[in-house]
Amino acid sequence: MSAKDQVRKFYVIGDPIEHSLSPLLHNFAYKALGLESEFSFSLRKVAKSQLGEAIDQLRLEKCSGFAVTLPHKESILEYLDNLSPDAREVGAVNTVVNQNGELNGYNTDLSGIVNPLAEITQLKGARVAIIGAGGAARAATYGLLKAGALVSIFNRTQRRAERLAKDFKGIDKIYSFERLEKLQEFEIILNTTSIGMGYQQELSPVPKNILRKNQIVFDIVYNPAETRLIQDAKEVGARVIYGLEMFLNQALEQIRLFTGASAPKDQLRAALENHLRVNDI
Repeated sequence: MSAKDQVRKFYVIGDPIEHSLSPLLHNFAYKALGLESEFSFSLRKVAKSQLGEAIDQLRLEKCSGFAVTLPHKESILEYLDNLSPDAREVGAVNTVVNQNGELNGYNTDLSGIVNPLAEITQLKGARVAIIGAGGAARAATYGLLKAGALVSIFNRTQRRAERLAKDFKGIDKIYSFERLEKLQEFEIILNTTSIGMGYQQELSPVPKNILRKNQIVFDIVYNPAETRLIQDAKEVGARVIYGLEMFLNQALEQIRLFTGASAPKDQLRAALENHLRVNDI
């Protein structure tokens, strides 16, 4: 067997996928850990209608694991052999590890969302508005409720928000986007949607006039580095958490699951910031 055949291959699957910085981050981590000759990480575009076929192909290739992004975090569950307790509770997976032919699902979005907030504020009793009701919102809801926060959901469609509220009994209230003015009542606003990414870069899920300077605004979109929501929040004096922090924190846990080693957080953050600066993303 050649050295090339011995490389453990990992991917990130989703659609759209071209914007993803996961390969940059993971491959940098492998190099920092001295594992660049043993591990590789690359993009694999998988449309929603092709998910089952793609998983079969990844099994056939004996892929060592993969990260999961939009729109597959919930639909991926039916194709996996095992789920971690957190992934089962959340009902969404963003990390899959192939262990002896079995695909095991995990959710590292939990640490990606909760850790950056817990570092700067007390979550117990905090009023948190989560925008969106997809896979990332499910992770955020589960993690923040577990931390003792008072969580409400704002979503474009009421039905999906109601489904999330049914699955997580501790949710305080749910609102449609027609009630965004209610966001003024919350201490923390967390955007878990893709609004602000890619072709939506000029858009924000929250009108600027609703934001307040005494709020924390966390946007999980990391590409572009400074979304319209983050720009608006900074201009009104709110405290902001960039999507880079969510991306970095969840990736550190992914890398640990993939390699068994802890990657250097500060080095990875510097590599991401440098890439975003050089490429003016």
